Amino acid sequence: DGTKQWYQRRVRGGSLSGVSYHQLTFLLLSAGMVSAVLCSARYLIKGSRANSVGFSNALYALLLFELATVPDAHIGIVFTDIHFTAQQAVYGIVGIELILLLFARFHRIDSFGHLMGALYGWWYARVGKE
Repeated sequence: DGTKQWYQRRVRGGSLSGVSYHQLTFLLLSAGMVSAVLCSARYLIKGSRANSVGFSNALYALLLFELATVPDAHIGIVFTDIHFTAQQAVYGIVGIELILLLFARFHRIDSFGHLMGALYGWWYARVGKE
């Protein structure tokens, strides 16, 4: 199983050390489904034909889940001297998606879905694991 091997390598000393393989699988599947349903409901209400698959939304949920579990972790960008905390990364990710949602005209980027996935990942880290 490639995913189990990835999970076992990632868990060693990482922020996922308290999360089982089944919890991680549930997080990805439920985040994709919840955000896709919310996006579809939003698009039906607005009358748009655009639709969301949910995979990138699930990845946003996983990213925000990891960042929310260790908000004081220091992160750096590869090949640069830029460093910040996980909490600052959350603010940056959500801020960029809000800007894309409100001001940009990128209709192929599902910013609403990404924000729903991020919200779901943050919620799962705070409340949903239990």
